[in-house]
Amino acid sequence: MCFSATASFTSGAVLVTAGLITLSQIKSRKQVLFAVIPLIFGLQQISEGFLWLSIDHQEYYRWNRTATHIFAVFGQIVWPVWVPLSLIQMEGQDKKLKILKFMLLVGILLAIYLAYNIISQDVTANAIGGHIDYMFDFPLKYTMIIASIIYVLPTVMSHFLSSHKQVRTLGYLVVVSLSVTVFFYSQYIFSVWCFFAAIISVSIFFIIRSLNKEMEIEVIK
Repeated sequence: MCFSATASFTSGAVLVTAGLITLSQIKSRKQVLFAVIPLIFGLQQISEGFLWLSIDHQEYYRWNRTATHIFAVFGQIVWPVWVPLSLIQMEGQDKKLKILKFMLLVGILLAIYLAYNIISQDVTANAIGGHIDYMFDFPLKYTMIIASIIYVLPTVMSHFLSSHKQVRTLGYLVVVSLSVTVFFYSQYIFSVWCFFAAIISVSIFFIIRSLNKEMEIEVIK
């Protein structure tokens, strides 16, 4: 999240609430990992709220490192694994399932590398122009570019491998949000894209309800 501590805490609370409501709509255990995504985004945004406090108020600076790392763990380690795994749980077509499992493998390997990089090279964050700029110290500049490209595979492209049209529509929204972020907020991609993705994740409530209606129709048939 960007803008301020208030914005981060408010959006975080809304997303956690949305996540809990979405979880109340599930009709199958296979939907749990997908339905909980808004809640996880909420926790991620709350962590950035504490980061904002540590930046804006010296008395809270002791929270800076912890909040920075929590946000980084969500963004760089959790999502590359969670997104394809949640889609695998809901997928019923074998061919698509195999490709999604490959995406999960890519996500796991990337998450391991990024986790190692966070531990060995560290990550810092500063507020610039109303946004938070996260700085990851990759060993070589080109490794950051490669990692960023690979990151898109499990977190974005996985949506288009789903047999559910609602999930594919979500994928288009994620692509639009990424494009807008890259074009207008290239220096703050990590923070701003998380903001857009978090807002978009609220639509998962409607996706779950739509999928449930389809299941009910299939049962009637």
